[in-house]
Amino acid sequence: MGLIEVRSNKLIFFDKYNLQTKFPTNYHELIIECNNGTFKIKKYMNSVFRENIKKGRDFYSECKDKKLLEEFCKTGSELQKALDERKKIYLDKYKLTESGVCFYFIDFTEGK
Repeated sequence: MGLIEVRSNKLIFFDKYNLQTKFPTNYHELIIECNNGTFKIKKYMNSVFRENIKKGRDFYSECKDKKLLEEFCKTGSELQKALDERKKIYLDKYKLTESGVCFYFIDFTEGK
């Protein structure tokens, strides 16, 4: 997936959604103490998650081919019609029934 380099024996995880809190002073960064080095970021996903990604791409392609994206709509009524048609297509062909599993993993014991 990629590499990450740690030089200060700690890694700070940043969650942009924490900045949207009503009380920004309550925001705390998650700091993980770890070894220095270059580490691989690995991504794991199961077959259900992979299939959901494929469905999402296929749904987008079909909507684009049928000119049902916002960029093709000139008026509010055209947009509403496109949204209604997209919903029908999604429910008929692309509705997700399981969420699947995807996560990223950094093994700090395998650094260079």
